[in-house]
Amino acid sequence: MTLANCNCNESSLRPALRRCEERGVALLLTIFGLLLLTAVAMAMMFSSDAETEISVNYRDSQVVSYSAISGVQEARDRIQPLNGDLAVAGYLPTNTPDQGVLNGGYVLYILNPASNENVASIAPWNWNGGNNQYFDQELCQENMFPGVVTKGTSGVPCSGAAAVPSNVCTSVTAAGGGWCKYYDNSANATNWQLKDTGGNKIPLDYKWVRVTMKEDWNTPVYVPSGAPGAATGKQVCWDGIYQTQLPANYNPATCQRTAGNSVIGLNLTAAGANFASAPTVLISGGGGSGATATAQIGPAPGNGIASVVLTNAGSGYTTPPTVTISPSGATFQAVVASSAVTGVNVNSSGTNYCYATGVTPTVNFSTSPITNTITNATATATMNSPGCISQASSSSKCSGFNLTSGTPYAITSATLPGAGSGFAGSVTFGNGNKVSGISISNVGSGYTSGTGSVKIKDNSGNTCTVGSVTFTNGAQVSSITVAAGNGGAYMSQPTTTLGGTAPAAPATPIKPALTALPSPWPANAAAITAVNVTAPGTGYTPGTHYPLTFTGGGGTGAAGYAVGGGTFVVSGLTVTNGGAGYTTAPTVMISGGGGSGATGTATIASGGVNTAMGQVYLLTSFAMTKTGSKSMAQMETGARPPFTFNIGGAITLVGNEPAADFVSPNSNNMTVNGDDAAGSLAGEPVGCSGKTDKPAIGVWDSQSQTNVVGDLGKPQNYTGVGSTPSVQVVYSALGGTDVTPSNLDGFVQSLQSYVTSPVLTGTVTSLPATTTSSVTYVDGDLTLSGNPTGNGVLVVTGTLTFSGDFTWNGIVLIVGQGQVVHNGGGNGNFNGAIYVAQTKDAAGNELTAVGNPHYTWNGGGTNQIQYDHCLADGLLQKYEGQPSGLPLQVLSMRTLQY
Repeated sequence: MTLANCNCNESSLRPALRRCEERGVALLLTIFGLLLLTAVAMAMMFSSDAETEISVNYRDSQVVSYSAISGVQEARDRIQPLNGDLAVAGYLPTNTPDQGVLNGGYVLYILNPASNENVASIAPWNWNGGNNQYFDQELCQENMFPGVVTKGTSGVPCSGAAAVPSNVCTSVTAAGGGWCKYYDNSANATNWQLKDTGGNKIPLDYKWVRVTMKEDWNTPVYVPSGAPGAATGKQVCWDGIYQTQLPANYNPATCQRTAGNSVIGLNLTAAGANFASAPTVLISGGGGSGATATAQIGPAPGNGIASVVLTNAGSGYTTPPTVTISPSGATFQAVVASSAVTGVNVNSSGTNYCYATGVTPTVNFSTSPITNTITNATATATMNSPGCISQASSSSKCSGFNLTSGTPYAITSATLPGAGSGFAGSVTFGNGNKVSGISISNVGSGYTSGTGSVKIKDNSGNTCTVGSVTFTNGAQVSSITVAAGNGGAYMSQPTTTLGGTAPAAPATPIKPALTALPSPWPANAAAITAVNVTAPGTGYTPGTHYPLTFTGGGGTGAAGYAVGGGTFVVSGLTVTNGGAGYTTAPTVMISGGGGSGATGTATIASGGVNTAMGQVYLLTSFAMTKTGSKSMAQMETGARPPFTFNIGGAITLVGNEPAADFVSPNSNNMTVNGDDAAGSLAGEPVGCSGKTDKPAIGVWDSQSQTNVVGDLGKPQNYTGVGSTPSVQVVYSALGGTDVTPSNLDGFVQSLQSYVTSPVLTGTVTSLPATTTSSVTYVDGDLTLSGNPTGNGVLVVTGTLTFSGDFTWNGIVLIVGQGQVVHNGGGNGNFNGAIYVAQTKDAAGNELTAVGNPHYTWNGGGTNQIQYDHCLADGLLQKYEGQPSGLPLQVLSMRTLQY
């Protein structure tokens, strides 16, 4: 019997049945195991797929981010002024977008289509009903050109067909164009197009890069930083440290000062009178154009407050509040409820006074502050019957008595006319013991006028009777009557005093205390009824409202303002655009504004230090992978400011100057003068004006200064800025760390392109004819003697050796070996400046840092070196501003939220 034929009901087969049951359980366990393995396998498959997707997404996000960054980095290289292909070809905008194509302003798009794309399919300027996935939605947020592209809100992208103009951008290689142009990488043989080994193009995933010249409000951080109100859409330049708004008279294409003379200042020669508004300033003539200016008006001298307007009377005032104004100067009186004087009480306790017979004192009323008096009361005094002694005098002597001249001796007893009492006083004696005066200390009462006597005791106690004393009696105030209906008006209780001719006795009389009777004082709580101008002050602007401040007085709520009176005068003139091309000072005309009589003059100049700056470009790129990952990057990049060649003095010694390297003559007649002679020397450019005084010798550092001063034979002959001898440290003024052999040599070598005759090499002993507009270049040594004369810019890269009457009108640059040897006497002149710098060693290799300038001056004679900015800085200005060959500086870099 086999298990397959077993019958479970047969008891004899139970062992076989048990084995049958166990085999079924094993089958179930096997099935469960297979299910578990299947679930694990499926989970691993799902996990692997998720990981793959995450990896792909991360890779795409990295690829697209780096693609966007690569786009702005590529654009940064291609717009480099000297070697970028787009810059060299002249495709870059030379102005901000809102200035329009005619002025060089537009948006430039660098397009980077894939093999299956073209300009039309990318077109970042095309909204296309919201169907263009490459649309430049950042334009609105950056306020790129108000009035052309809709100004949006930061963080909110452009949307809608009206956001950008509908006109299509044109290629930079085609004529015309609107607000934008494009350069198509796929259609041009550019070195920036990547290719595989088979020569097939494999462009990066960035689709476009927008290139614009930056304005002060294009980015979230405005220029100047933190001052949104000062950002007005001006172009931004970079000075090597900070971004700054393009100054007036600077070329937007280069961020450099425009050529030619500019109006640098306006001088107000007459302020005029009676102006109601700022007049118009017109600048005309002088051979130039473009200069504009505004006039400011201010209050005429003596302008004060004309009136007061009470806008709220307030309430609860019991005394006048204090009224003040800012600026201070004018004073005011606030008027509140007032009372009149109804009577005056005379305090009889003050009785030791005596008015001469016939004298009636006046009655005066006053308040403190005096503004508490609105109108004065009038009153009269009534005198009682005569009886007090107002005066006593005698010419008698106390001969033989022991008396001290000038000492008062008390009266011990007296005989006076009339039946009075209470008189007291003292007698003073002069030379010969003659009475010089009798003082009354108590006027007494009940006396009559007449003759009597008094007694005193001398220094020894002896009694002397002074006879023939004349006594004059007088009267006192018995009452005061206020004039009917004229009790005045007072805001606080007035003080009542007696005036007029003072009482004759005693010397310091005790007048009666007078008390004005109130009705009532203080005043009842009330509003302010008026504010009067008690002093108009000066310096207030006509028509301007000056708020009043009310303090004190017990009330609240009062408010008002004072109104300035008088007229305006012209207080200043401000140049808003210096213009260019002026050969003489233009005429300044001031007209309009309701006034007359204002006049002014203009000052022009071409010299001075030219602040070197470079353009700032805003680069924005968009990248997108085949799977749809997107990224935008933005860079602010600045062209490095070109090196500016600045003059430090009549003689400039650049570099560390060891002892004895500046040898000075002992001639009494030679001079070095740093005071600017502009406008007074022959050969100056037409129209040069202004003054820029400098030291006689400008040196590199304090050690150089000490050494040079110690080497001067006649220190008093070196004059200019500062004390004499005028030797000043000018390191910062020269340009500081920018003054390197590379920068100096680069600038000097660039002058070769301006020479009007061939560059002279080797050892040169004569010079060609020159003018102040020419450049003479000696690439070697120059040795001259006799009386040669030259003009303009002279460059010597070796050693300059000269003697005799050599005269040069212009600037001499000894840059290279940096050595000058001045021999003998003579009476030659250098009008302009001399600049000495060692940038190369004896073998002609460029140094890593400026070396030691050498200037040996033997003899002296009547030679003169006179600084003149017209013949120095002014001549160099037209050769400055050449762009740097270094890569553009990354000023900021950020990823934009897309």
